[in-house]
Amino acid sequence: MADRARLLYGRDPLLRSLMPQLTGLAYGERARVRWEPRPDPPVVLITGQHGMGRTAVLDALASRYAGRLPFAYIRAVPPDQRPTAAGRDGAPSTAANLVQLLQELVCGLAPGLPSRYPLRRPSARHPFRVLLPGLVAVSTWEAGAVAERDETCLRIARMLIACGLSSEEPGDLARALAEAVDLPPEQGGDEVDLGAEAGRHERENGSKQKDSGNREDAHRRQLTQRLAEKLEEFCPVSPAQIWYGKQHGEVAAASADSPAPLVRLGLRLHQGGDPGHASARTLVAALLHDIAAAYGPLQRANRERWPLILLDDAHHPSGKRFIDLLLGERAKPDRQPDDHLIVAATHLGGVPDDAPDAVRCELPLLAEALSETAPRRGRSPSAGLLVVPLTPLGPGEILSLLDRADTTLHHYLASAVYAVTDGHPAASEMFCDAVLAAVRGGQDVVPESLLRLRGPDGRPVTTAILERLVPEPRQRHRLVQLCLARDRTAAEALAGHLGLRGPEQLQANAAEDYLETHQWQRYPTSDGPLVAHPLLQRLLMAEARRIMSDKGGELWQDVHDFLVQHHRDPGNGGVEHAQWHSMAAGRTQTVAGVLEELFELGKGQRGGAGEWLTLLAYCATAPVPPCDDGEDARTGTALREQAGPPGNPGPYDEAGSRDEALLSINSLLHALWCLSEAHTEPDRDLRAAVREEFGCLSRLHPTWRTELRHVARTWPAAAEKKRPFTVPPATADKPGTSQSFRGPA
Repeated sequence: MADRARLLYGRDPLLRSLMPQLTGLAYGERARVRWEPRPDPPVVLITGQHGMGRTAVLDALASRYAGRLPFAYIRAVPPDQRPTAAGRDGAPSTAANLVQLLQELVCGLAPGLPSRYPLRRPSARHPFRVLLPGLVAVSTWEAGAVAERDETCLRIARMLIACGLSSEEPGDLARALAEAVDLPPEQGGDEVDLGAEAGRHERENGSKQKDSGNREDAHRRQLTQRLAEKLEEFCPVSPAQIWYGKQHGEVAAASADSPAPLVRLGLRLHQGGDPGHASARTLVAALLHDIAAAYGPLQRANRERWPLILLDDAHHPSGKRFIDLLLGERAKPDRQPDDHLIVAATHLGGVPDDAPDAVRCELPLLAEALSETAPRRGRSPSAGLLVVPLTPLGPGEILSLLDRADTTLHHYLASAVYAVTDGHPAASEMFCDAVLAAVRGGQDVVPESLLRLRGPDGRPVTTAILERLVPEPRQRHRLVQLCLARDRTAAEALAGHLGLRGPEQLQANAAEDYLETHQWQRYPTSDGPLVAHPLLQRLLMAEARRIMSDKGGELWQDVHDFLVQHHRDPGNGGVEHAQWHSMAAGRTQTVAGVLEELFELGKGQRGGAGEWLTLLAYCATAPVPPCDDGEDARTGTALREQAGPPGNPGPYDEAGSRDEALLSINSLLHALWCLSEAHTEPDRDLRAAVREEFGCLSRLHPTWRTELRHVARTWPAAAEKKRPFTVPPATADKPGTSQSFRGPA
């Protein structure tokens, strides 16, 4: 377990405050804390996006609490995945449906639960006297399904061993169970009269489906009866029969033809729908009943610690169903709050949409989250949910990650990592590991080289992080190819241009569906970039730039040339996008010329400064094209140390004489281009150049003077703090302007 846990930053309120309050056990040492058992403890739901450290938090809790109290650690998986048992290294078991999850809970909790009657024989003192027979009753298989039979019998065997009812090896016990209870395929319907004459008469009206259902029910009924009889050899089943009978509202004097309560439980669960939901709810109620029954007056007087369940990825159907049923049971008005089961689960995304009454608590406030006597707000199920969103790391915590270096690092490196990752824990940690690996290899790491670093395994760090955040290779490849498009229409056009193929008819829609499903973004707009998440957009663009840099960046150039032509088409709109792609293609002089022309057209007109400033800021957010020689001449151009690429006549040289406005705009454009990159240090000389060039332009423009002087003061300050460039309020309400511009860094 210790191998799986790692040092966590910024999670102390959850690990060292909330969980000790719930468990009564200290996190950092093997000691008890002052504790009062809560009659209605909340289910703690830890939320966050991919890479925010949800699983890392549960691993840390598992490493500190396993063996100190009844404990189970389970990961919910999609329904199409096979379940697995817990690993020897502390890896959690997995469950693809509710029954498998409850079975894993029995295997995890049974060895640690106290015995209310310790002097009785094992068959009478095991803790799950009601739940175990219920889980065995619903663990049937289809006739002739050998693989399903073997897996089911193995899970039953593991439960029997965990409850202390058998000392055999799981495999041997599973084989004995299968041989004792399995039915030959042809015996599945011996007890049911299918009505052959009526069947022939009604065959056209669907009697085949009815016959098939009757055969399956008969098979499951016989199998459940044989499983219950076999279970009697290990422990008494009659208490469970009575308990489930009461739950189903059955009277003692039932007819001889009515199925036993355990048989009814299994048939209802496999029937699905409302009967299936009722059986599932009954199984969760049995779990709570057995846990509460394990703590008798003596155990409660001795303040024995209550069980802790860790449930990872509870957004999958099995985990979500368990949480919903647990909250529903606890919300019943007539329920006696006699269980103190502690559940900490993780959930991808934010607060679940179907939990309107959940209590949301930020990490810094967790110390006071349980200070009230009754935290539940109302009796709705979601009122028993305490949602704890994992917050990003701060610059100080990233600095702690970099302090592992043996030498002095660049003074702005921690801020650069924070600016690129926005404090995303997994991305921040991987960037810091790449920095440390580069330093150990003798490299001099500067902020400008951050996105070009390689990790400890030698692979590009952007590649490794993207594989972590977007694990599906086909989706990752598609997003890298399409991230350069500025809207959905352009993305579809680019997919056709690049020849992207797949089962989906519309590649851009498929990419958006993936991003929404995995909680990277919600409610995308048709006129916005395909990838709206800032970190993911930065990583995808850096990866696209790296992949497309071969052969002098021919593919990069081809993509942006295509998108320039796409946006110049009046039907596609987005003239500003055409200039953005021209910048990305390296034709900065063309963009400067367009800005200079618009600057001249605005003379003598009221308004228009906001549109011009918005376009200027937007163009400056374009990605930097790959450089053949690795040289970046933007700073020299921004400081007017060089007017353009020497010996490379381009549009800027063809323009002939350059007036002062064009020189200022060109310098300003390059300075903002450098300052807009998230990972670069906001150079003092570049900020001074922005101030001076705006001052120069304000003297050259009779009507925009006020706005240009305003941004001459505010934009250098915004660049220093890595804040968005803001258009002056006086022009923000003009048509086509935006008061605050946030483009991809």
